[in-house]
Amino acid sequence: MCGGAGPNASTLELLVSYYFSMDELEACTSAKPAEVGGLSSSSAAEASDAPVPSVPAAAAAVAPAPPVEPPAVVAAAVSVPSVPAAAVVAPAPPVEPPAVVAAAVPVAASPTGTAKPAAATEGSPKSSFWARIQAKSATQAEESVAGSTSIVANAAAAASTAAPAKSGFWARVQATKAERVSSSTTVQTAFTAPDGTAFQSKHAYRQYMFKNFYSFQNKVNERLVKVPGSVKGKQFGMSDLKGCTALLCDHSDAVQVDRCSESTIFIAASSDSVFLRNCTSCTFIVACKQLRTRDLTNCTVFLYAKTDPVIEATTGLKLGEFNASCVGLTAAFAAAALQPDNNHWKRVFDFHKGDSTYAMPHWSFLPEDQWNPYEIDLSEYGVTGAAECPVQRGSDADPATVSEKNGVSQVAGSDTMQSFGIHTTAAAATG
Repeated sequence: MCGGAGPNASTLELLVSYYFSMDELEACTSAKPAEVGGLSSSSAAEASDAPVPSVPAAAAAVAPAPPVEPPAVVAAAVSVPSVPAAAVVAPAPPVEPPAVVAAAVPVAASPTGTAKPAAATEGSPKSSFWARIQAKSATQAEESVAGSTSIVANAAAAASTAAPAKSGFWARVQATKAERVSSSTTVQTAFTAPDGTAFQSKHAYRQYMFKNFYSFQNKVNERLVKVPGSVKGKQFGMSDLKGCTALLCDHSDAVQVDRCSESTIFIAASSDSVFLRNCTSCTFIVACKQLRTRDLTNCTVFLYAKTDPVIEATTGLKLGEFNASCVGLTAAFAAAALQPDNNHWKRVFDFHKGDSTYAMPHWSFLPEDQWNPYEIDLSEYGVTGAAECPVQRGSDADPATVSEKNGVSQVAGSDTMQSFGIHTTAAAATG
């Protein structure tokens, strides 16, 4: 190409100036005809006769040499087979600053696996500065990684040491929960009342049992009986009875009697308190640990009490010694932990002593001629045997009688509770 001339010299000059540098053009124009482009002597001679314009001058006149491109860009340009004329005048991209070039320096792997920058080029202060910064950052990163590795290792060791104990604890918790679920499932299938009624809820089962087996409720002019062995120490309730005879002939826990009238009620042996409330014109035969009354009107109580009886808001109450007998009563007393020879029936504590708000007298002892034994026959319920009464007459806790002194109700020779009215003075109470 250097030694020949084409039909269009201007186009040839443009192509020559694009593909060859100035040094190559000079070398091409000064070369011998035989050395240029591999031409023969005859071809070179023929070509030498044609007028050839000065290539460097023509190239400089047409377009200035473009700025030197980075090696990667030049290599890409050479590989293009055909380049349009407009590409000759396109400006080259700007050269990256030295700092960016330095950042692109390849990195070498450190022993700990952290990337470490390669050594900076000597003689470059700026490169040396950034190299020191990068080296310091790499060192700090290595120290941080080493510290984190140590912390993780220590935590893993501690966790592995404590894991067996913790696993054992949670295993025991899960086992306990499984046992509870299993036992709960088993218990739910056993909620069956004596009459065959089944329940899934324990609460519903207990309510049904109390209403139908452990209480007398809403009855009129009926005889209601619980024979020995039918209650077995459970709580019992009686309410809204009128003109009834209610016989609880087994030992029980606490008993509550509410809103009854004109009825006879027998409670064989309660190991806890018996509450008589809002009752009128009833006769009670009660053996219990403690008797509590409230809002009773014109009632009679034949009583055995292991502790002192307490009355409140009561009027017209008559108290007599326990008088009942029935089959199995001695065993019922023993099951309820009652002591037949220790009867506190006379040691009454009146919360409203002397209070005229409630009709007087609040209470009094039953006259001897009105005391009669009360025998219960259970043969019609299939219970046979001799009726028995474990409480003997005169088996008081203290043989003394209740006396009145300065408005204070007390028992001679006794240190038990005394009842005081709202008008009782402190001197009278202590005297």
